[in-house]
Amino acid sequence: MNSINLCNINKFYQKRFVFVDDEGIYYFWQLYFTEFGATLEIVPFIKKENRFIQTETPKASELTDYLKWRLTGKSAKEIVDFFMDLSMQEFSIPDELIDRFGQEFCKELAYDRDSEFIYTDPYAKHWMIDFDKVRNKEMDFLKEPELLPFTFTELGVTVTKECELVKNGKRIDIEEFEQTKEEYKKSLIPIIKQKDKIFQKIEKDLYARFMATLKELERKKISDYEIEPHIKIFDTLLGYDELLRVWYAKEIFEDREPYSLSIYGLDLKVSHLMWRLLDTLGLRAAQAKLSFWSEVKVRDQKFFIL
Repeated sequence: MNSINLCNINKFYQKRFVFVDDEGIYYFWQLYFTEFGATLEIVPFIKKENRFIQTETPKASELTDYLKWRLTGKSAKEIVDFFMDLSMQEFSIPDELIDRFGQEFCKELAYDRDSEFIYTDPYAKHWMIDFDKVRNKEMDFLKEPELLPFTFTELGVTVTKECELVKNGKRIDIEEFEQTKEEYKKSLIPIIKQKDKIFQKIEKDLYARFMATLKELERKKISDYEIEPHIKIFDTLLGYDELLRVWYAKEIFEDREPYSLSIYGLDLKVSHLMWRLLDTLGLRAAQAKLSFWSEVKVRDQKFFIL
């Protein structure tokens, strides 16, 4: 296993990264956090028929050794800064593209759209590992991919090397692109509604167990406790790895006020769980294959005989 033990660093929003090399091998980085510290695991994949399959390559060991050299003995701040810098890198956008379509459109091309390997988008652009620089122990070990052509997989639209928008083999203008986006968002409404019905049942069940736990604590005369109802969201790429955790308070359960998706231009209100999922991962998460685990956890119990 290609892994590195790191010091006890604070969790931050991104703990999964994907990079690729000149041979088309993908390197999936996963940070695991415990009370004893963090572990970085590196798993290589290859893409075959638009599916990602785990593989083996000696370059994974080379990369692990390089990162041990970079990170071992570093302070928590230095390690967090290293990963934050990786997560904030932007691709260079051609001036012609900005001039033609504007800054707002180009924002969607500036970052790795699949950096956390959630959707395994076969057309996603990833930062590339330069193994010559890895072997020479250079500080800057990444290089940019060739950005164009760039495909919006969910829209079926490609930005060509000539800075043209193409859909189904035909050129379209920016207005048609925006219309395609709106049609895509509307097509998600039935999916969101269907899944939200299930999410509401998950929340209702969690609330029932939460209230039952409170009554049990009261019955046992436990007067000092921390109770934590939450729902874990995870995928199964590398086993059951937690992707996101949604925390609940009693007020959220009792409020029952649905959350609006107007920020996405959708006249739709959903449960807290669905809203958090889309707010964190974006609209594409509505179609992602994710699993959910709800739990009521009681911590720091102190028993008193009254």
